[in-house]
Amino acid sequence: MHRFRIITALCLLGLLCAAGPAGTPSPDTAPSASTRAASAPATKPGPIKVLFIGNSYTGFCQMTTMVELLSRAMDPARPIKASQVSPGGYTFQEHWEIAERARKKGVTENVTLKTIRKGGWDVIVLQSYLDVLRTPEAFQKFGRLLAGEVRKVKARLVFYETWPHRKSTVPAPDAIAKYNAQYFSLARATGGTVSPVGIAFEMVKTRKPEMGRVIHYGKAGNDKHPSYVGAYLIASIHVATIYGKSPVGLPATLYRSAGDRRRNRPLIKIPPDTAKFLQQVAADAIAQAGNSLHSHSSTNAFR
Repeated sequence: MHRFRIITALCLLGLLCAAGPAGTPSPDTAPSASTRAASAPATKPGPIKVLFIGNSYTGFCQMTTMVELLSRAMDPARPIKASQVSPGGYTFQEHWEIAERARKKGVTENVTLKTIRKGGWDVIVLQSYLDVLRTPEAFQKFGRLLAGEVRKVKARLVFYETWPHRKSTVPAPDAIAKYNAQYFSLARATGGTVSPVGIAFEMVKTRKPEMGRVIHYGKAGNDKHPSYVGAYLIASIHVATIYGKSPVGLPATLYRSAGDRRRNRPLIKIPPDTAKFLQQVAADAIAQAGNSLHSHSSTNAFR
């Protein structure tokens, strides 16, 4: 809990430094194969239960809270209820096996597998770390093993594609292509889909280079983690991928509760033009990734 409060405080500081007061920012290599949009039975009532398995790229700056808040605007009748298992720096292998660093602390139970096997999930989102390029064989092997556990509990499978580690600058020309190759081959092999955050981050940095410093944490955008603005972009992509709907038009200001709204204490407040730019990037990234969300929305979207 203490660590969570520290991370939250750092994220809030990063937002103020990178984006100005109240979240105000300072002034194609797509795979050819289509993958399926995540979906759930149209008649199933209640919230969409989404489990995020990842690391700090999932847990940083209240990204999953933004997913919940944006989902209420996307589909008030079926909002997302998000849970997460996101220890810092974990790879797919460390989620599949009990990480050595966890064993040294006395951990004897695999929390990731226990949480997946509990069942009741509509969607499970898998996100890994530097193994994507450093040890691609392990990324593929343990990604498939985790995907097998997702299939057993009959949840829809989404892979959260992260971004090359060039921080606020545009990545090397072939970097995102390598990420695409790994994530999309894994998705094709396992029947999953891809939430193309890596593609979107590259688009932001290419279209508006100054925004590269805003979507990353830190005063100069010099941290590999997302800022609150970056987390908003990530959440928009996840929500659009899960529902199979365009993120354009989602709210630019998010409140955690009605009380926060009355007191004018937003979780994040982005200028409308900036929010519209990020939402369009999210939509373009999904289209470029070939997720077929728009053309198959009648059969693949949550209802």
